[in-house]
Amino acid sequence: MELEKFSYEEAYGQLQEIVSRLEEDEPSLDDLVKDYEKGMKLLKTCHKRLNEAALRIEKVREDEELSLEPFDEGTTPEENQSK
Repeated sequence: MELEKFSYEEAYGQLQEIVSRLEEDEPSLDDLVKDYEKGMKLLKTCHKRLNEAALRIEKVREDEELSLEPFDEGTTPEENQSK
């Protein structure tokens, strides 16, 4: 699977594995560079997924702000919507 297609959770989990491996082992310079390259791609994927989620949340907030109206306790929800 391409790293760019990972979900946030998949990419973050892989990043954690790389960090753990680097903390526990003494990798060769070649392995270190490979892990760094992979980690940077995973980090980019995480940032992309977080930005996508932020945009979706903002869209929902904007849509909800348009439909929020004061609630009149003396009416039914249907009557409130028609006001």
